[in-house]
Amino acid sequence: MLEADEADRMIVEVEARMKDIMESSLELRLPEPEEVLREVNWLKGLPEELISRIIDASETKKYNIGDTLMNQGDEGDGMIVITRGSVKVSIGDLVVDIMGRGAVIGEMAVLGGVPRTATVVADSTVTALWLSTASMQQIMSDSEELSNSLWKTAAMRFAENILGAKKPYNSWNQMQFRRWLNEGDVLSPADGEKLNLYGKVAVLVAGQCSVPSSDEAISSPSQLDVAEATFQGGAKVFIRNA
Repeated sequence: MLEADEADRMIVEVEARMKDIMESSLELRLPEPEEVLREVNWLKGLPEELISRIIDASETKKYNIGDTLMNQGDEGDGMIVITRGSVKVSIGDLVVDIMGRGAVIGEMAVLGGVPRTATVVADSTVTALWLSTASMQQIMSDSEELSNSLWKTAAMRFAENILGAKKPYNSWNQMQFRRWLNEGDVLSPADGEKLNLYGKVAVLVAGQCSVPSSDEAISSPSQLDVAEATFQGGAKVFIRNA
């Protein structure tokens, strides 16, 4: 549809532009750790002032492939937010997750002083932000919303690990399962408070509870496949309608 001379000129121009592109250096800008922190789900919607406090309290860490970030069973201080690379999460000898940019690990040490529940090893070169328990607890004391958001992140992970191998969840893909879990809530029953769990999926995330069918207390983390339970010990329970 073009005249021959016009077509020739266009081809020459296109080839010249392609040559310039091929010979130019590739500039790949990776996001700064602080930018990644602003994107993580448990901080979305929170005030900028609060996010800035978390950024100011954080320390950048770097790990090589094969480096251990956390060991299961160790007493832990602080939590880590992955800002670049990926890590492999194992419970015992079983790899339960591969986590990448924006993932938070070790949050239960901050929330409840719980020993590390998994071993985390760098699966690639990793850059991360480390936040100490003391600094995060100070920030959370000023923001119930932040505390609730972090508890839900931890609760969803416990629920995924405990329920993921059971029917019907073991037939779901990971994205479908996580979307389903995201519709759940984390409750904080007072010591001695009884909750009706009939028709609900419940996972005890922190603390203990007792049930009518047993004289022994149930400790976290555990699935609560019961109609009701009485809680104690600063319990946190993840609940989702079945």
